[in-house]
Amino acid sequence: MEYVKNSVSKFFLVALLLALGCSKELPTASLIGTWKQTRAVAGGCNSSNNNYNDLCSGNCNVVISATTITFPNFSGSYTATGSTIGFTSTGGGGSTTITYQLTPATLIFSFEDSDDGCTYTLYFVKI
Repeated sequence: MEYVKNSVSKFFLVALLLALGCSKELPTASLIGTWKQTRAVAGGCNSSNNNYNDLCSGNCNVVISATTITFPNFSGSYTATGSTIGFTSTGGGGSTTITYQLTPATLIFSFEDSDDGCTYTLYFVKI
């Protein structure tokens, strides 16, 4: 009988430790922060010469605040609804709709350019 009591006690102790250990909150995903672009892909372009799949080199950081996105060479304001961003470039660069996928550590932007027919996909990691 002592063996059963010890086994049951050990079982409940392990179950309690697992419950406490698993009760940590998972990191939440947030657009806000500094992101490093790791890859840029253009595909489906009107001219196949415009298609590319490049690793980012140099200054590849993008800073996203609650209302602005700052790329290395331009910035603008945005609003996010669901998995879509409405982005308006500062200085008359125009507007575009960006679809995004977000995890706590990664971000993917996808958008189309009607001028060249390309679908652009940008890959980021949070830094």
